[in-house]
Amino acid sequence: MTQAARILVIDDDPASRGLMEQILAEDGHEITVAADGAEALRVLAEERSRGGDGFDAVVSDIRMVEADGLEVLDWVVKNAVETPVLLVTAFGNVDGAVDAIRRGAYDYISKPYDVNAIKLVVDRALRHRRLAAENRRLKREMREKYSLQNVIGRSESMLQVYKTAARVALTDATVLVVGECRASRDSSCGSSRKARSAGSVSRLP
Repeated sequence: MTQAARILVIDDDPASRGLMEQILAEDGHEITVAADGAEALRVLAEERSRGGDGFDAVVSDIRMVEADGLEVLDWVVKNAVETPVLLVTAFGNVDGAVDAIRRGAYDYISKPYDVNAIKLVVDRALRHRRLAAENRRLKREMREKYSLQNVIGRSESMLQVYKTAARVALTDATVLVVGECRASRDSSCGSSRKARSAGSVSRLP
């Protein structure tokens, strides 16, 4: 079963908006609706100012009088890049769909609505967001685990090792740290740990 999510639905046609809201609510999603792009931009800005988690996805019609779907897309790409945007296009409007994808939309939905196709693409977008969030979490944990701050040793020789590791971390160079293994606070038995620290800094954004 699809995991429930917060989704913003935007359409200036009440019938289309109501139908999309109904389709997505059937899967247990929490739906917020906006009557046009201008209202959607206000809702998005307010959500951001509150510092909340934001919407898990945005589904918006492309053609609207008060700020169109592409304006909404541009705002999300700039301010909430992790949120997938699905733009609704008229049947056969290939150019509009291609333009939307080029500008950062995750995917598009064609009218008239195909209920199964809508649920499939929304589910795929939500899975993509969750995987991206999990990937960021793992990278953050790796940075913390292999931070140079976690390396044991405070002598002058170890300071040189830290400085070297910090410099090479900015490059793609492969580094091997070697040293004498002895029972002391500065034991170089932690060489592999220092090497992992340097590697993790260079490869994790």
